[in-house]
Amino acid sequence: MRIEKLYLNEIGPFEKLQLEFPKCGNKEKAEIHIFTGPNGVGKSTILYALASVLSSNDYFNILKRIKDKNSSVCEILFENNEIIILSSLSDLKSQLIVNSPLQFIDKNPYLNKYTTIKGDGKANVYTLACPNYLPYSKDYKFSFAAFAYSGYRTISSSNLNTIQEMTDNPFNNSLSFTSSYDSAQLFQWLALTFAKEALSEKQHNQLKADKFRGSIDRIQKAIQKITGLDIKFTLDTEPFGLKLKLITSEEPLNFDVLPDGLKSIISWIGDLSMRMDLINWYDNNIDIFERNFILFLDEIDIHLHPKWQRKILPAVQELFPNAQIFVSTHSPFVVNSVSDAKVYSFDMVDNKSILKSVEDSKAGYSYEYVVEDIFGVKELFDLETEDLFKEFYELREKMLDNKNIISADENKKFIQLANILASKGTEIRDIIGREIRQLVRITGRDIEL
Repeated sequence: MRIEKLYLNEIGPFEKLQLEFPKCGNKEKAEIHIFTGPNGVGKSTILYALASVLSSNDYFNILKRIKDKNSSVCEILFENNEIIILSSLSDLKSQLIVNSPLQFIDKNPYLNKYTTIKGDGKANVYTLACPNYLPYSKDYKFSFAAFAYSGYRTISSSNLNTIQEMTDNPFNNSLSFTSSYDSAQLFQWLALTFAKEALSEKQHNQLKADKFRGSIDRIQKAIQKITGLDIKFTLDTEPFGLKLKLITSEEPLNFDVLPDGLKSIISWIGDLSMRMDLINWYDNNIDIFERNFILFLDEIDIHLHPKWQRKILPAVQELFPNAQIFVSTHSPFVVNSVSDAKVYSFDMVDNKSILKSVEDSKAGYSYEYVVEDIFGVKELFDLETEDLFKEFYELREKMLDNKNIISADENKKFIQLANILASKGTEIRDIIGREIRQLVRITGRDIEL
């Protein structure tokens, strides 16, 4: 299951928007679509719109962006060449758009039953496993799921009095982006996984033990790949229960003292892995990290050092190779970090957001190129230095123009600017030196700094 198209009408900063999401990536890595542009162009709005159509509950973010009764969101999903169209209208009552060859058979959206009419006139009925619409039951089996996370997530220490089976609905708030986060649930799942691994080893069932250990190992390796830190989860005995801790540099640490960026990464990667593990899937023989699902990530680079920003998408792309991932970002390091992805650049024109370009991701290009080409920032230095350069080059051009006579004051100003710029550092000093040497060679002027 994957999202193929999105239509927005009078939603947020968009008057009308049509996006197509072609397949990208390769069979060994996840498909990634990246939205970028200035503040206010609707990057998060697109993610909220996509998520709202896939959920009967998590629509509050898009509700704030609806303009009037004409506002609408339409999303098209494809599976096995059969088209499913879902719509979220201004009243946010999800419904199927009746449009041949599709016909809605049952008005109860919880059943999710659809029929396609073949060329021979016969009907093919099947169920769309969109779990965020279904009233949850452990008896249901699922082949598809969707999840959403924001970079603002965090995690905090929590004591565990007991280790017990998880009974919560794994789809609760799974598409809400900003809902409150319960660290205790993740800790309970990790502790339970540790316990199941130990029990399996005691029962000499190494295959099962390796499966439980593998879930934790993959999370640890993903976090290690992003941060470069050698970290491990561990359970410590506390006076009033058990406490999950993180071992880094051979020292167990409470989660409360971890840096915000690390807490954010652990919270959403851990939460996603937990939910995937708790879902009752149709085929239990498929590893949870190999599942097909849709993932929305809203500015996950927040709180992250550029070194980590460069690594987060490659790690996720490798960790979940069969996922379709939609990402919003302001970071050139994120845009530059992966190959075989699509980058959708937006800009504001007459107070409306427009799609400026759709390009392949820029892995293999310099950050300077990405900053200028994708983010539209042509300046190389801070604003004050750029202003000084502007004055410097204006006087330089005047000196090169034989028709203009430069005054003594302008000549003095030019030398002052050159000296101020040269004092800012080696890189700028080399630029100014080259410009002065060229000016002396062309004009024959005697210029001393």
